[in-house]
Amino acid sequence: MNKREFEAVIKQPPYIRYEYFIKKVIDYEEVWALYNDGWVTAQDEKGNTLIPFFPKEEFAESCTKSEWIDFKAKLINLDVLLINGLVE
Repeated sequence: MNKREFEAVIKQPPYIRYEYFIKKVIDYEEVWALYNDGWVTAQDEKGNTLIPFFPKEEFAESCTKSEWIDFKAKLINLDVLLINGLVE
């Protein structure tokens, strides 16, 4: 992925980024998440625990420069995720 594609995607509204995510996950059969002795989590406005997934390593890595600085991008094979869930 080049910088131009990354920046173009980041600037899109959420529904376009979601479509991009789905397309890339289907194309490459992988997702990325952030890991450091466990998966990074977040919470929505209702208090539900969420695990952020990313379509490419670059998107995951971009989140390690601020709030999740101690985490590293980790590749998850889509088949493994769908069959086994998140495994460490």
